[in-house]
Amino acid sequence: MKFFRDWQAWHDLVNRVPRVSNQYSTNLYADQAQLARWGEKGRLRVEAIEGAVLLLRRDRDFDHVYHVARDLPALQQALEALPPGRYAADLIGRDDARHHDLCSAYRAAGFDPRTHLRRMIRKRAAFSLPQGNTAVATMADVKCIAAFLDRLLDRFVEQVPEPDELHEAVSGERLLLVRGSSGPTGVLMYDLTGQLAHLRFWHVDPQSRGAGIGRRLMADFLSRCRAAARTVLWVIGDNERSIAIYRHYGFEMDSLLDHIMVRNEDQRR
Repeated sequence: MKFFRDWQAWHDLVNRVPRVSNQYSTNLYADQAQLARWGEKGRLRVEAIEGAVLLLRRDRDFDHVYHVARDLPALQQALEALPPGRYAADLIGRDDARHHDLCSAYRAAGFDPRTHLRRMIRKRAAFSLPQGNTAVATMADVKCIAAFLDRLLDRFVEQVPEPDELHEAVSGERLLLVRGSSGPTGVLMYDLTGQLAHLRFWHVDPQSRGAGIGRRLMADFLSRCRAAARTVLWVIGDNERSIAIYRHYGFEMDSLLDHIMVRNEDQRR
């Protein structure tokens, strides 16, 4: 296994994977700029065998797994060759046989289902919400926001943002918060690219729920993204409470699923 820092080297490896099979598969959707940022920070390693390439991105004490594979047998072989460690993979697709076969290949290589996410979409709506009067985060807020999210999020499922991601969000005024006496009581982070808005994180401290903090954050977010043709988010698939809240704000479920598969070192002993 070797570290990857050069985009062209990765491109050359991927191009060696044949795409003639109807079982060709990938879960890598990061663009060149994102891969370059990860590579510059020394977070990427590559494992390649005949017919499959794995890209491993270090995240605290585990690796995210991204694959490009000729077919499922080659993918399973590459996954089984991974050294002991903690790994997590996002497998995005529709609820069909092809997607279930992909999940089965990961299970056969020692990965277990952690949970699944569903994508929800809100198209541009005519109605608006009262202004939420939240604050735009500053660089001075980054450390406490990072601790806030790290405390509330499942790092395998929700991909806790690194400090550099929070810095970028602050620079773009895409990180909103409500401050309490001892730190944030609510945080919302989003991306806005052209006509597409992506709600990445929207969390309220459990001890502060019921005070309208979440509504204030959502109101300001939707106001800032009112020109977007579509707003998307991912929600834990069996979290009926959260799904109902998002529906209240005009989001509807679509057909995409994200199965989170995790392999722990103990499972390989």
